[in-house]
Order: sequence, then C-alpha cells, then structure tokens
Amino acid sequence: MEKNIVRTYSRTEQTNLSSAIGKEGVVFIDELSIGIKITKERFRYGHYDVLVSPLVGNGEKWVEFHKVKVKS
Repeated sequence: MEKNIVRTYSRTEQTNLSSAIGKEGVVFIDELSIGIKITKERFRYGHYDVLVSPLVGNGEKWVEFHKVKVKS
C-alpha cells in the first residue's frame, strides 16, 4: 500500500513561484511536455499550484508547480 507524500516547498521555491506569473514554460504530464504560460498561483493543501494555458491551442488547467519548468 502506497502512502501519500506531501511535498513541502522552501522559501526560495515559494519566491520562484510568485516570480513565475506571466512567464512561459513547459508542463510535464505523464509522457507529454506542453508549452504553457503561467497565469495564476494558489496554495492548496500543502501544495503550490499554478494555473497554466497552452501556448498553442486553448483552455487552462491547475497543475502542481513541481510539474512545471519555467523558462529563464
């Protein structure tokens, strides 16, 4: 039986989350990597999430921040 593991974020990661709003990046979901733009952030049950929309296509989705690589 697997245990649920809650990831905690350091103060540096929290700061990076705030500075990521409006930036482009890549989100990794299973075997897909999708170019995205980060539009919002939220803290939910011990996790930081970002609202992302694809660079090509339409829609938006909340994903955990650790699944996103922000372009520098």
